[in-house]
Amino acid sequence: MSASDITDRRKSLPNPVHFSLRRSSNVKDVFSSNLPNPAVMPATMEYQPAIMSASLGRAWLHDFDHKMERAAQAGFKGVEIFYEDLEYIARQKSGCDESRPEHLLEAADHCYTICEKNGLEIIGLQPFLFYDGLKDREQHRLLIEKMRLWLQIVKRLHTDTIQIPANFLPAEQLVDDFN
Repeated sequence: MSASDITDRRKSLPNPVHFSLRRSSNVKDVFSSNLPNPAVMPATMEYQPAIMSASLGRAWLHDFDHKMERAAQAGFKGVEIFYEDLEYIARQKSGCDESRPEHLLEAADHCYTICEKNGLEIIGLQPFLFYDGLKDREQHRLLIEKMRLWLQIVKRLHTDTIQIPANFLPAEQLVDDFN
């Protein structure tokens, strides 16, 4: 995919409407308007175009460095690092089939350097899968250990956001208390 393909694809999309909701906001009223309500938007909030690294191609097919260069050329200012990219870089650089923590941390340094070189801010790392709502306490403990590494990774990426998506494991593996 070329930079012009990315730019053309972005131009064909409608401009997004960004807003934030206060607890007291009526969601129906906010969504019925095409314009953001200034009363619910932080005055200093500035929105910049950003993209997830996997949206520019899967790690084993598209080189991370090249994807970041193209994203910057297409006008993006930020990027969410998809864990697959990080893991693939770690495997490539180490020559191992399994990425160890030290390899992932080195890969994070590489990602930061490449993004910095291309003027891209890393806005987060994602996705920290299958954590939300787990019943299995042993699996929970293992994921907490994994999270410790992820916290080191985001520090190396110079960001503070880890996306933890909703869990889509079978219902019997998840708690039924959603409150």
